[in-house]
Amino acid sequence: MRRLFLGLFLLSAGCSVTISAPPPDDADRDGITNGVDNCVDDPNPEQLDADSDGLGDACDACPLDRADDSDADGHCFGSDNCPEVANAEQLDRDWDGWGDLCDPCPDDAGADGDGDAVCASVDNCPDQANPEQGDSDDDGLGDVCDPCPQSASGDGDGDGLCDDLDNCPDRHNVDQLDRNADGIGDACQLSPDRDGDGVADVLDNCPGLANPAVAISTAAGNAYAHPSESLTMEDDTTSELLDIGFQFPFFSAWRDQVRINANGFVTFVVQGSRSGYARVRRLPTSRAPRLAIFGYWHDLDPSAGGSVRYGTEGEAPDRRFIAEWDQVPIYGADEDDRAIFMQIVLHEQGLIEVICVHCGPRNSAVTVQGLINYARNVIVVPPGRNAETLTLAREVLRFRSALQPDRDADGNGDSCDDDRDGDGILNDVDVCPDAADPEQSDADANGLGDACNDREDSDGDDWADDLDNCPRSANPEQDEVCSFARINGVVRYEDRPYDRSGFGDTTVDTAVPFAEVELLGGDPERLLASGSADADGRFVLSAEVLAGEVWRLRALSANALPGSLISVQNRAGDPALYAVTTDPFAAPGTEDEVVLIAAADSAAGGAFNIYAASLETFAFTRRFSQREVPRLTISWQPLMSFECGSCYSRDRIR
Repeated sequence: MRRLFLGLFLLSAGCSVTISAPPPDDADRDGITNGVDNCVDDPNPEQLDADSDGLGDACDACPLDRADDSDADGHCFGSDNCPEVANAEQLDRDWDGWGDLCDPCPDDAGADGDGDAVCASVDNCPDQANPEQGDSDDDGLGDVCDPCPQSASGDGDGDGLCDDLDNCPDRHNVDQLDRNADGIGDACQLSPDRDGDGVADVLDNCPGLANPAVAISTAAGNAYAHPSESLTMEDDTTSELLDIGFQFPFFSAWRDQVRINANGFVTFVVQGSRSGYARVRRLPTSRAPRLAIFGYWHDLDPSAGGSVRYGTEGEAPDRRFIAEWDQVPIYGADEDDRAIFMQIVLHEQGLIEVICVHCGPRNSAVTVQGLINYARNVIVVPPGRNAETLTLAREVLRFRSALQPDRDADGNGDSCDDDRDGDGILNDVDVCPDAADPEQSDADANGLGDACNDREDSDGDDWADDLDNCPRSANPEQDEVCSFARINGVVRYEDRPYDRSGFGDTTVDTAVPFAEVELLGGDPERLLASGSADADGRFVLSAEVLAGEVWRLRALSANALPGSLISVQNRAGDPALYAVTTDPFAAPGTEDEVVLIAAADSAAGGAFNIYAASLETFAFTRRFSQREVPRLTISWQPLMSFECGSCYSRDRIR
């Protein structure tokens, strides 16, 4: 009743509501007449049209698509993964942004990158156009991108030669050496080998007489990083078979397993290998282990301390197997005896390294370094290392493959050649069996032909110094007795130790390792003998003594170690090595040890300090690289500055 009354009241009061119809030419009342309005039914006084298609953004279903969903699948161009092919589901199996219906490679996100009309996922050369997809060796790699198109295995040994062209496809042999021209590379011919010298009969220049083809060398160096695996070993024990990780050539066969013996050697014997061998014996002997590499054969006792480790590291074809005796004491050693730190390293290419960081005997006991075959009748041992007392420090002994000696290149090895020099004279009657001399000239009738008697002859008696029993006293009959003197000494330099607080106040004597040492004498003075100090700076020189002579000793700031050659030179004037020299003394000198010491306040003291520090640097880097390097020359002058400060160029520092 109230509502009705109120309505009547309003009418009676004279109020009215007016509803007007829109202008006939502006349906959406946005002030734009229908004839020019780009959205007739949607107010848009700004008339925005982003895609310039004549349809305003306010009423354009695809405001950014001029074609306005040309394929009529309900998806505007900007969001349609197939803008020209209707695909309302927008399926995209390979998630590459192109719908399956318009994607030439719907299962391959890589599409066809090389444009050869073959999808990348099935293209045998996805980065090189090859519409024919030729694959001669059926290895799945197209010929146009296959470095070895005729070899399905490619370059299996990684030596840069395709297996179909490689004369030894399973062994890395860049040189492709094939001495007997049978098409099979020497690197993969190890047997048969009836003389057991490690050279196959088809390659052996003395197939019935052992003559191993092994080159031996030594250099200064340090150990590789410790291998990862540890062995628990008792005194005189041998390990179980250990996997090398690659095939290693050793005496006529490929070896892939090895045993480690507590007493400083490894053996490749697979069955029947026994423990023991505490007693070192001179090789060859039937009482030695078979198929062995002797790093430092000695009576060691890992149960008393230290560690025995092994492991394989690196990538093919440059892997290496390391057997290590780390601080292993000698049997019965006391606190004054230093333990052994040594590694035997087998390189995949056949190189053997024996690295003695410290190898020393107890009570002058003997040791052996070298190789022995299975029959124990063929050995490869460096001179002076077959059951000899031997102390080594930071030395690398290397055994590597070489050609068998054949002096006259007639195909018959020197070991079995009755005429080694090829001069037509048999060795046992040849006055120079190692130098061709068909005339057999021997002017002094001393039994040594002129062809091999032209070396240095200081006393003029027609006997070369290295053959002369008295090289400084002429005695053509070699029936005289002359006197020799032996001089022992040590090379040191003074140094003030340095730590975090700086240089200390005290001066200590420090050994100069491996320095060159010379004995000078005579009138006029000349070089009588020379040699190198050992790792502790100690040296021994000997020379023939002539009555009334005066001698002196000189140590030079240089060494002659292959792989770590160092010299420290004086930059003032003509380059010259620094040296420390004794005062002249009457020959034959003294039985006491001679000490050559470079004072801390002398130029030589500084030079020897630089030399020793450089040698330590070489030894440290040897743990990470065994590459041969040129001599490092350090040109230095005390109390002198140069514009460049310290200038370095290649192998020279100044």
